[in-house]
Amino acid sequence: IRNYLIMFSLEDGERKDVHYRSNRFGNRFIYDLYTNDNKAIEVTADGVHCIDIPEGVFLRSHTDNEQIMPDLSSPAEDLPFYIQKHFNIKSNQECIMLISLILSCCHGRSINIPNLIVIGQKGSGKSTFLRYLQSIIDPKTTDLSSLVQKEEDLVIRLSSSGLFVCFDNVVGPLSLATEATIAKAVTGAVTTRRALYSTSAETITDLRSVIAMNSIALPIRQ
Repeated sequence: IRNYLIMFSLEDGERKDVHYRSNRFGNRFIYDLYTNDNKAIEVTADGVHCIDIPEGVFLRSHTDNEQIMPDLSSPAEDLPFYIQKHFNIKSNQECIMLISLILSCCHGRSINIPNLIVIGQKGSGKSTFLRYLQSIIDPKTTDLSSLVQKEEDLVIRLSSSGLFVCFDNVVGPLSLATEATIAKAVTGAVTTRRALYSTSAETITDLRSVIAMNSIALPIRQ
């Protein structure tokens, strides 16, 4: 029955794209709040609204968490004030860059977003910085994770963790293979590996994520 349903969907079903957490649909952005009643935030030229979305528009990973309902009456001009209040940043330029990153994530996986690397000494609030950022962009049920070095494990982590992936206390320099995998996730790539218990079948993974990490020194060499 399972094989029949797969063949039926491939031959006669209508193909529709699905997304993680947020994406652009024409002239509007939709952000999934991950609620049981499928509420989402819609941003258009006419304003910001809370809407209902059908099931299946957004994928939900096992670590995704429900987003709080935002105060839609709060003016957008107040955003820099709240960013500087809650994030350990030193200048208006850093504030603008962080806001740009957050807004860029509204595009979901449809555009390439550079890696964010937060560098600072021990006790400078690097982990707290990423926790706050993750709670805004793509809240999780789990805490920040460490960066796995094995390429196959890293691919699984990046492909199954939703839109925004954070790595805590990264120790460099990273291997060239790890750097290459992270670069592929930024620009988008398809990775393949041999399926378990098979000599010819392949498992294909669509790799694309927004990545943030913190470290006491720049961990990436290239």
